[in-house]
Amino acid sequence: MVYDITRRSTYNHLTSWLTDARNLTNPNTVIYLIGNKSDLDAQRDVSYDEAKAFADENGLIFIEASAKTGVNVEEAFLKTAKKIYQNIQDGSLDLNAAESGVQLVLRDNDLIMLPSEIGLLTKLRELHVQNNRLT
Repeated sequence: MVYDITRRSTYNHLTSWLTDARNLTNPNTVIYLIGNKSDLDAQRDVSYDEAKAFADENGLIFIEASAKTGVNVEEAFLKTAKKIYQNIQDGSLDLNAAESGVQLVLRDNDLIMLPSEIGLLTKLRELHVQNNRLT
């Protein structure tokens, strides 16, 4: 889930977004809370500590990032992938179950895991690349 650190209204929606996510996904879905636009700290409307407390209370992984500068975008992607892999290793995520949200794809003779949870993070990475091309 991504909220804008400069717009409290996006943060205020997190509880309902989290409820929806948990109702519509596998119980073992990895949910990451990302405070976007960390490059705009002077315009911050949601404190780091407040968002971190929300994440901790709800069992979410938390990081602040900037799609514009790329700060922590790669880190968010990697931490999510590592957590998904850990869930596969400990058996809490079954790759054979359709509801797991994980798709295995053969690409260039390599088996690649495409978890649905990293789709949003992939989009953040794409936005970062696009922003760098525009500047």
